[in-house]
Amino acid sequence: MRLQHLTTTDIETICRIAELAKHSPNNRSKQPPILPSILECADTAALDRAMTAGMPPARITLVRHIQTLSPGAITELAVLCWLGRGDATLELLRPHAEQTYSHTLPYYLADKPLLGEYLRTGLRKINPS
Repeated sequence: MRLQHLTTTDIETICRIAELAKHSPNNRSKQPPILPSILECADTAALDRAMTAGMPPARITLVRHIQTLSPGAITELAVLCWLGRGDATLELLRPHAEQTYSHTLPYYLADKPLLGEYLRTGLRKINPS
């Protein structure tokens, strides 16, 4: 796979922010569960409030950085994360990521404590040099 939307610099920046966020405790367990209806809400401010409730500032910074990326770049980020985690082959992950893309994907990715490790492993798998 050749990355079309992400650069190595983009990935390394996200990895550095993810490393800082990894050491921040997550207080989401103290928050009420997110209802499926909010995930389909057109009100992006309400969605953001629900998704970031209880998140430490370092993790919110990670969400905000991911949100600045294009949908194509966020999709590639998800593919690298899942590939690095060992979920499936690249051939299966890319179409899955494209079909399941949503505005909640940055929150999902930022909520992974090992996101940096997953991304670096995924990048090594597609660029084994």
